[in-house]
Amino acid sequence: MSKPDLDINNEKSIKKNSFFSFLTTSLRVIANIFLFWTIARFYGPEIFGQFTYAFTVITIFLYLADFGLDILLTTDLPKDLSRLNIVFNELLTIKIIFICISSLLLFVYALLVKISNDVFHLLVILNFYLIATSFLNYLFAFFRAQERLEIETKITFIYNLFVIITVSLLYFFKLDVVYLAVCLVLFRLLALYIALLKSLKYIDKIRIKINFALLKKYKDKVSVFGTHYIFNYLYYNIDTVLLAYLIGEKSVGIFQAAFKLLVILLIIPEIIINALLPALSRLNNENKLIWESYSSLFNKLLMIIIFPAAILIFTNAHNIIDTVYADSQYSYSAEVLKYYVLIITIRFMIEPLGLLLTTSNKQHIRAYTVLFVTIISIAMNIVLIQKYGVLGVVLTGFVTNSIILITYIFFSYEICQKWYVNTKFVYFIFSVILFGITVLFIKLLIVQFLLYLIYLVTFGYFIFLNKDEKELIKAYK
Repeated sequence: MSKPDLDINNEKSIKKNSFFSFLTTSLRVIANIFLFWTIARFYGPEIFGQFTYAFTVITIFLYLADFGLDILLTTDLPKDLSRLNIVFNELLTIKIIFICISSLLLFVYALLVKISNDVFHLLVILNFYLIATSFLNYLFAFFRAQERLEIETKITFIYNLFVIITVSLLYFFKLDVVYLAVCLVLFRLLALYIALLKSLKYIDKIRIKINFALLKKYKDKVSVFGTHYIFNYLYYNIDTVLLAYLIGEKSVGIFQAAFKLLVILLIIPEIIINALLPALSRLNNENKLIWESYSSLFNKLLMIIIFPAAILIFTNAHNIIDTVYADSQYSYSAEVLKYYVLIITIRFMIEPLGLLLTTSNKQHIRAYTVLFVTIISIAMNIVLIQKYGVLGVVLTGFVTNSIILITYIFFSYEICQKWYVNTKFVYFIFSVILFGITVLFIKLLIVQFLLYLIYLVTFGYFIFLNKDEKELIKAYK
């Protein structure tokens, strides 16, 4: 295949992946925002804290059940599709082992840890949600590996449509959130059934044969991907668990009221990563120059989006919280929102570097790094939460995310020199400072937002991006 042919195929592939990744992520986020906003606004911080705490615990054990096998399937399968059936069934067998372990440990956790009866009931019900979701995630990863993201989009649409309808009925009839948990399980099982039917069109047969020898065969890759996968989520969510344990479930509601709003920003790197991961895994072997070009573009897009957005959120935090929740009980959430957006900015800088490491077979660096910072995070959170309350989480997050960023820069030093040591990056820093000063003199949020959009187009596209990166952008038109 000639280089032009390779470029055209990559552009078409990434364009299609980006479109369906955007739809899938947007559908999920819209449904989640509606779900959590409804509970937060109409049930108060206590019940909201209980529900988000239960969901956080479930998701931690879900990551243990997945143990990086989904990412492993997504990155390894595109390199050799001739082994599709073998890889699918072997990794599925390992997946079942981890699901059983995770489900059992969750039940033990619910029995041993000091939690309210309401949270206990939610954990027991959502254990079935964990099992169904873990299998569903594996099938979605299988579709992504073949760059068939449209299947995930369709199933996600069906699932989230049911969620939105159920949440509306929940509020209308003033039902207990336990009923919502039961419905989430049923809808997840329906989505799993549809995905299973779709997967049978691409594989000869699903063969499940519990064989612990497979753990030995895949132990190196599974251990690396799994360690990073679970500790990465544990690192980003252990603060919620510790908040509930140390100062109560209501504090979880205060923190999550701010964090759930910032999740809207985090869908941007997620969409791009879902679109680029299979292609970049392949390009790292086939064409390093194109691999590096897409990575550079990813980095620049995230920076030009997040830096001015962080300024807007920082200066308008109290107005945002008051408008969204209209409840004085959430007033302290504004302080969390104001400072936690700085952590989100660091996370935006981390994501492109993490993608570089993953697609260049350096996942072990990410695994060891996140394991190290998780230990630091737990220790700092225990001390700082008791001293500063919810803001202790913010202080811990700033320190630990900075450690991750510095570590990733160190292991991607040559590429980071190209990204950050140049005239355009200096112009970018000055433009952000100028944008921030301008925002201080503009009081209306709508005018600030219009200025933000103008900034993205004028500076972001015409000045910050180079000629090659603009050509990559044009390929999406």
